[in-house]
Amino acid sequence: MPELMKDFEEIGRRIRHCRRLTGLTRIEFCERHGVGSSTYSLWEQGKTAVNEKNIFFCTQAFLAEGIICSSQWLLHEQGEAPIVVNSNNRHLPEKFFERAFENISPEISAFLDVQSYQRNNPGSVVHQVKNKAMLPFIRVGDFVGGVPLEKNKLHFAHREICILEMEPKKYIVRIFHKQRDRYILVAANTSAAVINPLIIQEPPLTVIPVEFIRKSAISNLDRLDDGEGE
Repeated sequence: MPELMKDFEEIGRRIRHCRRLTGLTRIEFCERHGVGSSTYSLWEQGKTAVNEKNIFFCTQAFLAEGIICSSQWLLHEQGEAPIVVNSNNRHLPEKFFERAFENISPEISAFLDVQSYQRNNPGSVVHQVKNKAMLPFIRVGDFVGGVPLEKNKLHFAHREICILEMEPKKYIVRIFHKQRDRYILVAANTSAAVINPLIIQEPPLTVIPVEFIRKSAISNLDRLDDGEGE
């Protein structure tokens, strides 16, 4: 048991290191990424086990803050150490931002492509897919993006693949059907563990036709599929 707790503490130390690279306090980080501060605090302090899905969440949250970090590094300190490609932390020395583009990793390449799309499309939204609902068109781990439509222009999204904000900051990707008195959200993959079709009376908070798809550089995300956990 003491050895196991030591492992938890080491994982927590690495999670804390990456969060500090973002320049955010623990509370700021939790608020930005929708995780309970008490739960996250236990992760950083190594007082509880961190499962694979928690680690995946951390890597994606760090990625959103400009920190490239692999699950293997967080769990076992194996592979490439975290790389800062963009960060709010102005106290980092300049050397943290150096990167050799001739040897760029697939993860950094994907991040830079997403960053470039958002920079060139102000107001756009990018979402990373976390389930199999839109196979074979979009797979787990792919980045999809687009610009939100105004409420009076939702008809332009009819029968299009869209990012749909169902609750604040909670997105799904579906084929959007607008009918006179309801909206039908359809998953392309009929065997996916999701409600299909999903019929709603009120429109999603935001409807975003997909115009940007960046295929994932990560090949083993399918095992993290968790139905509606998008």
